Amino acid sequence: MMRDAEADIRWSVIDPLERQVVLKESTYEAHILNDHGGKDGKQREFLEETAKTVVEKPRFIIRDRTEASRAKYLQLIGIPVEGSIKIRSLTVVVDESREPCEVITWIPQNRLKECVLEGEVIYYEKMTDYPVNKYDARHDVLHMFLDTPYNAFFDEEAPGIYVNRDEESNEIVGFTVLDYSRKREIVKRKYPQFDFPFVSLR
Repeated sequence: MMRDAEADIRWSVIDPLERQVVLKESTYEAHILNDHGGKDGKQREFLEETAKTVVEKPRFIIRDRTEASRAKYLQLIGIPVEGSIKIRSLTVVVDESREPCEVITWIPQNRLKECVLEGEVIYYEKMTDYPVNKYDARHDVLHMFLDTPYNAFFDEEAPGIYVNRDEESNEIVGFTVLDYSRKREIVKRKYPQFDFPFVSLR
């Protein structure tokens, strides 16, 4: 029986709380793929490795209000689409009541709007020295982190310029800028209060 259970495990990782989290082959086939046909199913299949990474290195782990035994692992991801990168939030739902913890599904979202009470946050990636700039030279994408809010949403306020704002105050807490080397002057003029780093033009 134990051998059959082990054979059903598609992959296994350790999360930031040092817990083993597994995805079962049966869950992957029956629920993640077959319950979501067509384009949605293909996208979830494409995001499998990304979902695995999100469980290992989430930005947040929060309590699922609809199911007390479940937690949601959240991270921002980039999805390459026809020469561009779409910024999405990926949520991986994990059942904590099972031993080991089990992935139930993952959900890509265009907008992340999570109003979370502090007590519902199980884990968050602490980034204490702000701002934090992460520049992906290969794809010419800048990620700028100005704060770590509990409630935030991304909007594309100009072509290729995604602004992360606090849900309550509407203050800017981060940016993701595509084709950054060519748009640095644009974001400097549009948001002069922020210090955008210099990079060489491509």
